[in-house]
Amino acid sequence: LLDGSQAGGYVLTFPASVIPEASRLWLLTAYTPNSVEMILNPINKYVVAGYPPGLVRNRDGSISIHIARVRPPGVPEANWLPVGFRPFNVMLRLYLVVPGSAAANNTYVPPPVVPR
Repeated sequence: LLDGSQAGGYVLTFPASVIPEASRLWLLTAYTPNSVEMILNPINKYVVAGYPPGLVRNRDGSISIHIARVRPPGVPEANWLPVGFRPFNVMLRLYLVVPGSAAANNTYVPPPVVPR
C-alpha cells in the first residue's frame, strides 16, 4: 500500500530489459486500495501509458514513472502519474502480450515502486 502523503512521491523505473512487452499497450494506473476506484486528481490524468507519443526514456533506455501529488521538476508530464493525499495501489495492465515473453509465460515481475 502506497500513500499519497509521501513527501516527494514514488518512482517506478522499468530497466530497458524489463519494459512490459505488449503488442498493443501497457498502462499504469493508481487505484484506491479497497474499491479499485481511480484516484481523483486535479488534472484528470489517470494513467501512464506505454505507447507513443509521450513517454520519455532515460539515457540508458529505461523508463521512469513518477507517482506523486505534484509533478516533480524536470519530469515530463507523460512520465508522471498524479495521485492525491490518500493511500493507493498501482496496477500494471498489459494488452495483447507478446507471445513467448515473460508476461505471456506468467514469469514477468515488474520493478518495485520506491520512494523518491
